[in-house]
Amino acid sequence: RIQTISFGSVSLPTSPGHSELVCRTWAPVGASLLQENTNLAAATAGQSSSTLLAARAEILSNKLPEERSKMVTKRSGIVRLELDTIFRNAEP
Repeated sequence: RIQTISFGSVSLPTSPGHSELVCRTWAPVGASLLQENTNLAAATAGQSSSTLLAARAEILSNKLPEERSKMVTKRSGIVRLELDTIFRNAEP
């Protein structure tokens, strides 16, 4: 079973080498708030309940900024990533 508990985003490195990334995460206040906004977005767009996941993705990807801006969120934590990036077929 997969359960989403928070959201976050970070830009990946565009050059080779070692990188230490920090991703700050957030979560909606109240478990039903994101679902409520998703239902509203789906109803506004005339979508059926079977496409609620698509509406949720649109809210979170900022395609519906007016709905995202109404959400109340809280800090959820920090994810630290260490990446070693190499490029295939790169010229020296």
